[in-house]
Amino acid sequence: AIFLSVTDLWELNCMRLLCLTRYDRSGASSRLRFYQFQHYLEAQGIVVHLSPLLPPYYLRDLYLFGKRPIKAIIGGYFRRALGLICLDQYDLLWIEKELFPWIPLFEDLFFALIKSPYVVDYDDAVFHLYDEHPNRFVRSALGTKHDAIMSKAKAVTVGSQYLAKRAKRAGAKDIFTVPTVVDMERYDIGKKNNHDFTIGWVGTPITEKYLEIVRKPLERIGAVATVRVRLVGASTKPLNSL
Repeated sequence: AIFLSVTDLWELNCMRLLCLTRYDRSGASSRLRFYQFQHYLEAQGIVVHLSPLLPPYYLRDLYLFGKRPIKAIIGGYFRRALGLICLDQYDLLWIEKELFPWIPLFEDLFFALIKSPYVVDYDDAVFHLYDEHPNRFVRSALGTKHDAIMSKAKAVTVGSQYLAKRAKRAGAKDIFTVPTVVDMERYDIGKKNNHDFTIGWVGTPITEKYLEIVRKPLERIGAVATVRVRLVGASTKPLNSL
């Protein structure tokens, strides 16, 4: 309902929507915040074009080798810059976080010049990569970048109240809290397992390091009850001593 209410709010006949995502379907944030809604939007008569910034092999190399492939980043930025020339073909832009990560100034200029309205989506507090960066030059150049993006957007969609508070502080015109969800029509709900109590975690080899934060709580739970921990998207290393 959020997508229809936003377009109704602007009184736009949004037949052409450009989704400027960070990844393709292989990236969880792009898949769950954008791609899984494509069929719903198209059912409403909206023509949806999805344009990821980074190619599929970017995440593959990052997860396998722990390094960000520079060639993929440069190529992705170049393709996106060329694609922005054709924005007049679309009635609405739907942006995942920002257009060009880690690049200052240009984005502010771009948003000041474009005529197409845009919605920006945040599923994570990525602005803290800039405003809490240990390097003061990064904080100075990029610390307020996301605030500027939010303030110029027609609407900001966020995945939590924490993100909504930041959007409000930035001066966003309209803020919609849309938690990240899964499409239940794609999954069969099996019978409840009456055996072990199971705690699930979904992430990536890059974010698995944060499991150490919950190691001690899980150890305390495991001392008084039979608990099974299932990790999805992580390697076999985290919590292997539990």
